[in-house]
Amino acid sequence: MRRIIGYVFCGVIGLFFLLFGIIGIGDSIIGMEDVTLVTGKLKIVEPATDEALGLTDMGPVIYRDTKMYQFAKTEVRVQSGDHYVTEYIGKKDFSYLPEGNFKAYANTNEAKKTFGKKVEFKNPEFPKVFLNEYDKGQCAIYGTVEIGDSGIKLDKTLLRFFDGESYSMKDYRVAAYDTPKDAGADYGLYLIDSGVYASKGGDNWEIGDMMVTYKVVDPEVLEREFTAIGKLTDDNVLYRDDDIGALYDKKVTLEQANKDYKADSLKSGILFTVIALVILIGGFFLVTIFLE
Repeated sequence: MRRIIGYVFCGVIGLFFLLFGIIGIGDSIIGMEDVTLVTGKLKIVEPATDEALGLTDMGPVIYRDTKMYQFAKTEVRVQSGDHYVTEYIGKKDFSYLPEGNFKAYANTNEAKKTFGKKVEFKNPEFPKVFLNEYDKGQCAIYGTVEIGDSGIKLDKTLLRFFDGESYSMKDYRVAAYDTPKDAGADYGLYLIDSGVYASKGGDNWEIGDMMVTYKVVDPEVLEREFTAIGKLTDDNVLYRDDDIGALYDKKVTLEQANKDYKADSLKSGILFTVIALVILIGGFFLVTIFLE
């Protein structure tokens, strides 16, 4: 019975990855269809504005990373008899997440004890204004941007390409410039470096201290001509639909953009297919050998 369950589990997971592999390879053959391509300089209609500290006039995107010095619930592996178990300790560290209150061991030595005692760790509330929709202190704030003289606006799904995580552009984020010294006063934050605000902690951080780092798109890059490709809405907004769409920091033809899309889809398709085969074939042998 265990072997049957193992076969089914590996089969389902393997087929799941294989499906994505087939889709990727299929996209590499079909390419992009019913898309709009526009080339021109970017026009910032409304700059990105950070509501937390009121920073603005810094370009199309503001990247804000906020972390708080907290007690973090940290996983440790400790020996228990002839095997190892997972326990948790409270450790002071900067975190992008609200760690909240929790019970854990005071340190690793306490976690190793047979009758170790857990203690309660309490953290201050992480200011919600610095959290994104997933309750994490990392976010990108987008302004309103048009490309060329077309009047076409770029959706945030295309503006995201400035972070360099897609195939058509590299990472163009730089430290925010001309940041006001007193912008973080309401939160007890001081400007300690270009684009960096922090509580007065230095090497002696205390629980509740914060550090907020701002980055923006390199202003020199914004002087270039860009090419945007994607789906166009009735409101004249160009957006990336799933994987169809891209923003380039140069002039690109539809033929070249389609070629790049096919190449990227093929890589993804092959990768998922290889993973699927490893799971299906490797899982079959492992289940056969270790399960009865």
